[in-house]
Amino acid sequence: ARFDLKPARHNLYHSGTPRKAPVPPVVTNANSCPMPIWCNMREAARAVARSVFATLVVQRPFPRRAPLEGLCLVCYSAPTSRGMSMHHYCLHLLKDPNRADATDLVRFLNGSARPALEKQGASVFGIFHGLFGLASNELYLVANSEDHQPDVTGLFAGFSLLDSVQLVPTVRPTDHSPRQQPGLYVFRWFSVHTRDIDEIAALSDAAWKTFEGGFDTQVQGLFAEPDRSQEQGKMLLLTWYKNLTVWQDSRKPPPEATENFAKRHQLTLEARPVATRLVMN
Repeated sequence: ARFDLKPARHNLYHSGTPRKAPVPPVVTNANSCPMPIWCNMREAARAVARSVFATLVVQRPFPRRAPLEGLCLVCYSAPTSRGMSMHHYCLHLLKDPNRADATDLVRFLNGSARPALEKQGASVFGIFHGLFGLASNELYLVANSEDHQPDVTGLFAGFSLLDSVQLVPTVRPTDHSPRQQPGLYVFRWFSVHTRDIDEIAALSDAAWKTFEGGFDTQVQGLFAEPDRSQEQGKMLLLTWYKNLTVWQDSRKPPPEATENFAKRHQLTLEARPVATRLVMN
């Protein structure tokens, strides 16, 4: 349902050089196709290798009259990666098993872990302490890097690494600098069908246009897992609110936002919110 058949002429690339070639009716992304259609398996593989963001869709062979080599592949980049450098995010759930609070863990992250990540070319997007949804001795550490996932092997010695989730941005963030604004940060975890990720991102982006204008709030990021090969996956929505009162008021968004949020809700399998506050460095 997400793809249409249509005849077209597309740019084909060989070793990075564009050339024109006729293409029979092929499958294209119904929303748009920022990357070209590939009719050559070898060239398609090279294209995908050059773009980690690319989604690879394999269709059954077309009839004999369609002079395609092997299978027809559709490669298209995620909507938010157009013209943008790729950033790798990783969210770490950390716990101090020796204390009932996270005081020592915060001190360690700011004093040792942060510089160690920076030496690897990564930065700390934020350290978040739970208000509800996390234990009193647990924290979220969100790190990012422009071109790789930093190696955290042995980095958190003395503390418990409960979980690490690799993420890539969808429509936000566009600013990857560390978070600085005090307030309430709500992490909302979605379980979704991976085929719906792009549509969820588009609905969210449309809803925020009126949602953010009506309240003292700002969406910090909407992330997905980089591997979309599985049927189901996770998405993470991170939203800043000035305080809990603003969060409560925002439960009644403007009609335009409500409509898009309702459509998004129909595409999610479940949602789990975690409320936090930013730990200032």
